Amino acid sequence: MRKLLAVIFMAAGICGAAQLWGQEAAETALYHSLQGRMNVSRKDVRVVADPGMKILIGRLDAVDIHSGAFTVGKLRFESFDCSLDRLSINPFETLLHTRLSVGRAAGGQVQAVIGARDLEEYLRARTDKIAGAVVTFEGDEVHVRGDIGLGGLISAAADVTGKFVVEGTSLKFAPIRIYVEGAGKKFGTETVGKVEIYDFDNFPFGLVPDSAAIENNRLVIHGRVR
Repeated sequence: MRKLLAVIFMAAGICGAAQLWGQEAAETALYHSLQGRMNVSRKDVRVVADPGMKILIGRLDAVDIHSGAFTVGKLRFESFDCSLDRLSINPFETLLHTRLSVGRAAGGQVQAVIGARDLEEYLRARTDKIAGAVVTFEGDEVHVRGDIGLGGLISAAADVTGKFVVEGTSLKFAPIRIYVEGAGKKFGTETVGKVEIYDFDNFPFGLVPDSAAIENNRLVIHGRVR
């Protein structure tokens, strides 16, 4: 009988603690999980679990995250914002190890932003065959202009025009037109394959991109969490 009562009191204590501090514990766990991967502060992470004891069965009502600038691989992101609804988590990992990983979210929105300067530097590094490459954004198109060598004998001016597209988990640059002008002649083509810019497969928080568009001289990527 005493053992049964002890178990009952222990269970009641755990439920009471989860009710009082479960939401805060989940926020702390999520913050710790993102530290070192994103530029987040404690106030940039918000978790909603009502009642708080929901965390014991691995359920959260909502999660909101904002991150300032951070770098993944060789690509620098200006910001990251995430709002998710009705999430499943591992309660033991959250409470015992102060780490939170989302198993599944019923809905929500994710947005990642790359600034113009960071995107220009990244594209220049990826277009090393174009000397002195200058990257400009004109409407929803991207222009990469510079010089290329033709047969190792002469230099020609190149203008590559394209757009950013999403395929699977990859952000790609899709050339629309390429013009090359040299030795008094101008050549053009529209049959060029896409170039992968970034694969979000290992991006923090499991971002799956749905669309990419240039807005206010920035590349804005909208997506979801897998």
